[in-house]
Amino acid sequence: MTHPRRQAAAALADFTGALTDADVDLPDLGDGWRITPDGTVLVQLRPLHLTELHQLARAVRPVNITP
Repeated sequence: MTHPRRQAAAALADFTGALTDADVDLPDLGDGWRITPDGTVLVQLRPLHLTELHQLARAVRPVNITP
């Protein structure tokens, strides 16, 4: 696997780990990904049910921490 592909795989694994840590139980989200010539990773998600979309939104929303 090339260096950008390893980085992309690691980033996607990190994203999956974040969803797991947020207790989001979604079956395989990915429908494929590719790396553009400039190194950008394009991730295509599978079709999501509305409840899954809400779960995903809650998982990626930053936690508000009050001082």
